[in-house]
Amino acid sequence: MPTVSVVVPTFGRSELVLRAVRSVLAQTMADLELLVVIDGEDGATLAALEPIKEPRLRVFSNPAQLGAARTRDRGAALSTGDWLAFLDDDDEWLPQQARKTTGTCRKSSGSGDDHVPGRHPALQRSAA
Repeated sequence: MPTVSVVVPTFGRSELVLRAVRSVLAQTMADLELLVVIDGEDGATLAALEPIKEPRLRVFSNPAQLGAARTRDRGAALSTGDWLAFLDDDDEWLPQQARKTTGTCRKSSGSGDDHVPGRHPALQRSAA
């Protein structure tokens, strides 16, 4: 099980999502999975992602457009990591993002905050 699951919802922005994907795969923390969830039929995005041969990358397509929120929810439901992060397709992470964020969350969890690792019960449901 990876430490971090990163969900990137997308539709019709194949060039932008490639930048987001590359930034996640370039993280100094290698213990992560990247789930790109395409919101409906989008052959251009599938074609753009197909050449990336990376075991940490999983690509899913919604059978029909569900909208951004439900697409993120689907990605969360499909994730397997201890921690869940979302990245928009037009954004990118600096190489230390995952490591710094999980470090901050771990420090917070020791202070009585609600930031504790583990699967939220709502995420145990099967994907839409």
